[in-house]
Amino acid sequence: MKTGSILAASLSVLIMAACSTERKRDVIVMASSPEPEVIFTNYTGLPVSVGNRVETLPEKSEGIVSLKKDEVCMVNNAYMKEKQFPVEFNKKTYYGCCEMCVNTLQNDPTVHMAEDPHSGVQVDKSNAFIVLDPTHPNDGVLYFESKENYKAYTRK
Repeated sequence: MKTGSILAASLSVLIMAACSTERKRDVIVMASSPEPEVIFTNYTGLPVSVGNRVETLPEKSEGIVSLKKDEVCMVNNAYMKEKQFPVEFNKKTYYGCCEMCVNTLQNDPTVHMAEDPHSGVQVDKSNAFIVLDPTHPNDGVLYFESKENYKAYTRK
């Protein structure tokens, strides 16, 4: 019994280490940005890192776009900054960062949903407006029903 719980704890640590990575947030989106592919968003008025400097988004930034869904691990709810493994489920596409996440997406439909922090409504991650969570230290993400919900949430 004792060996089984030690093995389970070791496996849990191994899974978390395999799926987690430290990544630096280094790009912001502005309406005047020359690159439409830029994918970082943040709450307006909060400091964000841009390369080696810290800047503040203007209070009325309208260049807000959702993170690329294929760069988000939808099991760990983390922005990975590179393409993830696609998983088709009920004609929708979800993304995972490793084999275990892909397996989870294929076998546990509860991970396909998240709560919109503004409305409290359950949102399908494959259709969500996804942004970085500025309160999460490891590029965690928030899922919103829409851009409008995200904007309303940032005005609270």
